Amino acid sequence: MKKNVLIRIIALFALSTLNANAQYILEAGYTSSRYVAKSGNETIKSDPLSGFNIGLNREFPLIKGIYFETGLGYTYVTNKDEYILDIPLVDIAIKSKLNEHYIHLPVHLKYLYSFSENFSIFAFGGPKFVVGLSSTNKIDIKGRVVGVDFKGDLKYDFYKDEITSSNIPSQIADEINDYSIGGQKYRRFDIQMGLGAGVEIAEFYVVKVGYDWGLLNRYSGDFLDNTTLKRNQFYVNIGYRF
Repeated sequence: MKKNVLIRIIALFALSTLNANAQYILEAGYTSSRYVAKSGNETIKSDPLSGFNIGLNREFPLIKGIYFETGLGYTYVTNKDEYILDIPLVDIAIKSKLNEHYIHLPVHLKYLYSFSENFSIFAFGGPKFVVGLSSTNKIDIKGRVVGVDFKGDLKYDFYKDEITSSNIPSQIADEINDYSIGGQKYRRFDIQMGLGAGVEIAEFYVVKVGYDWGLLNRYSGDFLDNTTLKRNQFYVNIGYRF
């Protein structure tokens, strides 16, 4: 299933290159991503994940001032956390690092207004099709159990709902999995709806900001019946048209 989605995304981008009037825009910038979980009447927002994105877009003129834009991009976001796990008779200090990798294909309409040959403003909007490549939580652990010190690590895969451990007592690994990370399985595919605006300078340089709202429930874990998980993101990009 994952391979079929990737093939379709790449094929759509490849077909877009057949239009001779289109132009390329190479862009990259900062991304801040956040999960919003709802369970029953409770809404929980995650800490932000920060990172970067890079993409190659293709822009097609439709009518004066209106363009269709698509492309293929990559996003990486991460965050770090430190905390003490409260388990009876066990003293454990945890450092975790969450890493996520995505590819995305925007399908946007864009309106551009030119004040002169050297300065224009624009607004854009539309869906973005997203496929998660990897989402893992790497946890470094130092602790003491019944007077015995240990040091090791765990790695949780959110797409497979699998945990692997190294140098961690099995009972401690199971306890941490049940207590803090287990059962958080995610779906890979998402559709986001985005809006944004920007400026073009000297017809070559592009600066834009945008925000994408996740439309699909990414959660597929143990409490699927009453839990939703959506991913939103903000980004600031600089691009070059050629």
